[in-house]
Amino acid sequence: MRKLLVLLSALGLAGALYAADSFSGTWKLNPAKSKYESGPAPKETTVTLTEGNGVTDVTVSGTDGSGKPIATHLTHPADGGPVKFLEGGPTDGSTESVKEVSANTRDVTTMRGGKVVSTEHITVSADGKTMRIVAKGTSQEGKPFTDIEVFEKQ
Repeated sequence: MRKLLVLLSALGLAGALYAADSFSGTWKLNPAKSKYESGPAPKETTVTLTEGNGVTDVTVSGTDGSGKPIATHLTHPADGGPVKFLEGGPTDGSTESVKEVSANTRDVTTMRGGKVVSTEHITVSADGKTMRIVAKGTSQEGKPFTDIEVFEKQ
């Protein structure tokens, strides 16, 4: 479950970053500045975003809290429509939708079976060096959680 939540969060982050220059590039998780209620923090997570031709190409890699690899790739359309997770993502029919709030802010909603399972509010600092994700949801056990992830631009 924890791996799924980390992956959903990373994918939500990645999906949220379409058509946004402030979000483009490579971002590394700073676990010391992050807080996880949903389970153990990942040991490392790197998100790389490349934009062009109306899509954002997203690669997520790393190691989850139990030492298992995190690896996925996805392409998000610039129009922000719902996206099904494909390569390396959850296989449970989850989808996500992205809303651009401002040049440095995105909101992501992840759904499974027509129900919202998590929301994310993602902001990039004014200097473009730090990205903060506040993810809220309910675990498969029915327990609510709020995770705060801090990424640093590489």
